[in-house]
Amino acid sequence: MKGLAASGCLMLDRLRLDGQTVAALVSFRDGPRAYAWKTAFDETHARSSLGIQVTLAAMENYFSFEDLVEVDSLGGRVPSYVEDLWPDRTDFGTLMIAGGSVAFARFAAARVDIAAREGARRSVKKIIASLPGKH
Repeated sequence: MKGLAASGCLMLDRLRLDGQTVAALVSFRDGPRAYAWKTAFDETHARSSLGIQVTLAAMENYFSFEDLVEVDSLGGRVPSYVEDLWPDRTDFGTLMIAGGSVAFARFAAARVDIAAREGARRSVKKIIASLPGKH
């Protein structure tokens, strides 16, 4: 993280209360694009919608970079507050090109890896949704 920050590829937006960080959003820069990666907030202030507040602050910060042309919320297609704050969508995909004698095996392994990650992500979301108070 320190290396990314030193190279200008990491952005950290924070909300502070009485000198303490109560919410933060980490974004990554890649040339003219930014990716809002992770939002965190102090659960004791959950009623204050700190996740939304820090996201709005970060969005305002993005506009201060003249060379920034695109920001990805990384929100996916799951309904959340991100849908309301970031209404525009662009579809992205991954193009995999494998060459050499083991190209088919590399491609198959990559597909299995992608499927496993998506399966794990769905499982975690189901577990979180089943927790008391998370509905």
